Order: sequence, then C-alpha cells, then structure tokens
Amino acid sequence: MNVTNPECTIYVGNIDFKVTKLMLYELFQQFSIVTKIHYPIDKLTKSPQGYCFIQFSGKEDVKHVLNIFSNNSKGNNYNSTIQLYGKPLRVKQVVGIIPDGDLGNNNITNNMIQPNAIIVVENLDPTITVKHLKKIFSKFGQFYKDPIILSLNKNNASAMVHYRLFHMADNAINEMNNKLLSNKIISVEYAHKDDSKNARHGDEIERLLEQEAIKNGVLI
Repeated sequence: MNVTNPECTIYVGNIDFKVTKLMLYELFQQFSIVTKIHYPIDKLTKSPQGYCFIQFSGKEDVKHVLNIFSNNSKGNNYNSTIQLYGKPLRVKQVVGIIPDGDLGNNNITNNMIQPNAIIVVENLDPTITVKHLKKIFSKFGQFYKDPIILSLNKNNASAMVHYRLFHMADNAINEMNNKLLSNKIISVEYAHKDDSKNARHGDEIERLLEQEAIKNGVLI
C-alpha cells in the first residue's frame, strides 16, 4: 500500500459542509506552500465529511502552521479561534502512515485553481454578440472561458469576461472603460464576487493567491 509523508501533513477537522477545497487551499496557502489536499466526500450525500488532510512541502511548514493555530487556540488539539462559517477549525499533525486512498492520489494539481480575473462590461448595445466580444477583448489576453452575455432589456446588455490572469483583466479595464462601442459608452470593471454587493474580484489577496498558484502550477 502506497503512503504519503505524514511528517508534512496535518489533519483539519470540524469543517462546515459549505467549505470548498478551494477555500481550504486559499486559507492554508497563506501560511505555507500546499502540495496536496484530500477533502473526502460522502458517496451517498455527495457532501463533505467534515475533515481533510493537507500536505505541505516540508516538516518546517507543518510546524509553522501548527504554531499559528496553537497561538489561536482555545484548548487542546488546536481547537482554533480561526473559523470558517462560524466553526473553529481543529488542526492536528498526522501521526503514522496515511493510506494512498486517503491522500496520496489527491495531488492538488489534479484539482486546479480557477482564475478570478473576471470583469463585467456594462451598457452594451444588445446587438453585440459573443463573437464581437471575443474579437475585441481577446487582444488583452487569454480567456479562461468564453464571454457570457446577460441581456437586461431591449436597450442594454452586460457581459462577463473571464481572463486567465489579473494583468490581462487590468489591461482590458484600462483600455476599454468609458470607451465607445457600437455608439454606446461602455463601463468595464471587475465583477462582484459571489454573494457580495460590495467586494469585487481583483483585490490584493486574490492577486497574491494567483501568484502562489502560478508558482505551484495549480492555476488553470
């Protein structure tokens, strides 16, 4: 039976079912370089089982992470004040070997990180098509996926454009915001994050995470 390196691995428990693997990566990548994550899913309910294993690049990384959580701990087993969806994470170092089925086949490169360089184009003429948008905005960089047009009414439309990298989206915003397109002045800015009326993509944290994802080869 194949095993991974337990000295470089932590156990994280008490995870809310709404937490995604990407959220776990974004959280722990702030502390040290994450190389593998295994986040078990119940085969019947298709929901997370409430725990995961996270492997880092070295033993010193694990010590660093455990120290962070112990300094933010309310009690034993690193029952941390660091919370996700109101639930404190419980972090422990793994003791002994871990079966291949529990971690070894879950290299994070098999679960690539989706880019967040998403811009919104507003006040579009309704005659503008996806083909038009691809021709105009592709000159600023590579798309992660094709633009999506959202029809608002017969006079106005908006679109979402997904770039692979933030500097590409930055160039598009700088060059196209308040420009004339099909006799209408368009607005171009970063799109709102999911479920947020104020926070937009393109903030400092997302840009740092992009750099780390590129460095570790886990950006789509």
